[in-house]
Amino acid sequence: MKPVYLEFSGINSFKEKATIDFSRLLSGGIFGIFGDTGSGKSTILDAIHLAIYNKIERASGSIADCINHHSEKAVVIFDFESVKDGVRHTYRVHRERGRKQGSVKAYLYRLETDGKYASLAEGTSEVNAKLEEIVGLTFDDFKKCIALPQGEFAGLVNADAKDRIKLISRLFGLEKYGENLKKRVSERCAEKVQEERTILTRMEENEGGRVEIIEECQGKVAAYKERNVQLDNEIKTVKERLEKLKKQQAAKRDYDDLTSALATLEKDRETYETKRSRFEKSAGASRIKEKTEGLNATKKSLISARALAEKAEKDAADASAELVRLTERLESMRYDEQIETANKTLAEAEVAERELFKADEKLAGYRRQYKEIKDKFPADDYDGKIAAVEQELAELDGDVTYAEFLKDNLKDVLLVETYGEFRFDLARIEEAFPDTAELVEELKEKYTLAPSGSDRSFDVAAIKQRFDEIKKKAANLKEKRSALEKAKRDFERNELEKDRIKAQGTAAAEEAEKWRKTLQELGGDGTVSALK
Repeated sequence: MKPVYLEFSGINSFKEKATIDFSRLLSGGIFGIFGDTGSGKSTILDAIHLAIYNKIERASGSIADCINHHSEKAVVIFDFESVKDGVRHTYRVHRERGRKQGSVKAYLYRLETDGKYASLAEGTSEVNAKLEEIVGLTFDDFKKCIALPQGEFAGLVNADAKDRIKLISRLFGLEKYGENLKKRVSERCAEKVQEERTILTRMEENEGGRVEIIEECQGKVAAYKERNVQLDNEIKTVKERLEKLKKQQAAKRDYDDLTSALATLEKDRETYETKRSRFEKSAGASRIKEKTEGLNATKKSLISARALAEKAEKDAADASAELVRLTERLESMRYDEQIETANKTLAEAEVAERELFKADEKLAGYRRQYKEIKDKFPADDYDGKIAAVEQELAELDGDVTYAEFLKDNLKDVLLVETYGEFRFDLARIEEAFPDTAELVEELKEKYTLAPSGSDRSFDVAAIKQRFDEIKKKAANLKEKRSALEKAKRDFERNELEKDRIKAQGTAAAEEAEKWRKTLQELGGDGTVSALK
């Protein structure tokens, strides 16, 4: 949240309207509010608290206690900026609090692109809820990290680590990396554990997915398929025989009908024979004879059909018995279950092959990344070189000011008056103590200005030139140090990135090895084609 404008009146000692343009104050980057005790510094925070949270921390009872004695109401208008959904908006909150209970007004607006304020909420409860959503902090959090009342900074510093972490998480939107992240990781871990248990259960059902078992199942499946083809052919043959027998049964029914008719004719045969001898002499005898001969041929056909029908009945009974036997045998061998188990193993192998391909792709990508940055920033003795530059800077004393440099190099000139006093005092000591004459003379020479041209003589222009050379050399050393520090940071970041890529590559390799091993256990040679 960034303050923009504050206007308030009728609060504490401020009877008349007071305004603060924070945008002008913030143009310099940082500003301070200074004043004597009682000058109203804390009232500014009270006004901001009242605007955003409809509270004044320092009020002993109700907010009415903070209304100026010469005012009937407290009014505050506060403009501030806040980021909402990744976009920075400017909001205005307007509140009025009267002395009488119930005389409360609250409005919230947002500055639109056309320069006009659009209403967002009206009424205390709606405005409070909307502001807490926009600011994202409770009143207690706001006091601890945005506007700390006097004497409460220690409360933030001494708060429990857990409370400070929660506060900072809410302040910077880091909740998703704390408990929420831990919860999601736990849920994901539980899912993976369940998946692992499911896979282990399936492997146990398949006796661990051993190659021998898979090969045995593959052999059985192939044999079952071959036997199914044989059974289909046998069933086809039986059905053809059955159709043939059905036709024979139809012929048998015709035979039975003819047999019945023949029996009837046999009963009348003697009569027909008598009549035949009688009719042979008549004109229609020849026609009756032909009919009788036809009946005899039919009788022979019926006898032949009866023999065929009896054979057909026997063949049909044998075929039905064979069909029942083959059906019972097919059901007892449970081909469908064994084929389903083999297909299930094949599906698991296909999943493993897909996952292996993904893991190999990831591993190849990590290898490419590592190759790109492997030699990007070579190793070097950065710490040693930086320490050497620091040593040169320390010996050069490049941070000394020009005044301090002059003081050190022109000490004789600056102390000329003091030197005179020293020499006068030394002359008195020599007069009082003749034995010290030799030592006193040495001291007098020390505190006497050096003659022109000697090592102790001074030249301001030369000293300025030497000072400039020292400063230039110090600047070059600092620039060199900065370059070394940057190179060290780049090298360390590159090493961290290499470690990260190696860790991810190792994880991808382990993942690939896991699925490759699964394929080998399922398919024998690590491919799905072995199961097909």
